[in-house]
Amino acid sequence: MFFISEKSGRISSYSTERLQALKGRSVDAVSSSAAIEPVAGGEPQVSDGAQSGGAEPQLNPYEADKTLSRRRRRAIQAKQIMTSPVHTINEAELGIDVQHLFRERRFRHIPVVSKQQVLVGIVSDRDIFKLEDPAQEVGEFMSKNVISARPEAEIREIALVLYRERIGAMPITNDKGHVVGIITRSDILKAVVNKAPLELWI
Repeated sequence: MFFISEKSGRISSYSTERLQALKGRSVDAVSSSAAIEPVAGGEPQVSDGAQSGGAEPQLNPYEADKTLSRRRRRAIQAKQIMTSPVHTINEAELGIDVQHLFRERRFRHIPVVSKQQVLVGIVSDRDIFKLEDPAQEVGEFMSKNVISARPEAEIREIALVLYRERIGAMPITNDKGHVVGIITRSDILKAVVNKAPLELWI
């Protein structure tokens, strides 16, 4: 099932209604289904989409260690396509330091953890773009009430939540709320293109 990781460190079962109630507005994180935990997050307008014009395509900074030469196998669960390990930041870090990190590593999303390494939020490149005061701590401008999933969550369900909640990435956590991976829209599309028989049903 999915879960919502609140800034306080509390983890609750996910539902769109619960997420909206916590945020007091429409959801801006990930949501839905079994083996998944919620972290904050249609026709989604997400930050890991295609580039406009003739701009140079953005590369996934986690891709350096991946290879397509390994033996093909059926991918069903999040743990089979998630990126792991994941770079995380602490909620007490300053915005200016995170800005540098996004520029240097070309990240699109970075999970935010507490001192206890529990997932409490997520920062996207859009959050960094809108940041007015670089002296702010991450905990002040990060997206809260993040939807996350467990490693055993089905990829199909994760894709549904990403679409429904209009988010571009979902952290994958263990039963203690520690981040063990992350899945983006690009990861799912890449798995379909490179690994799966493309069969559409309408």
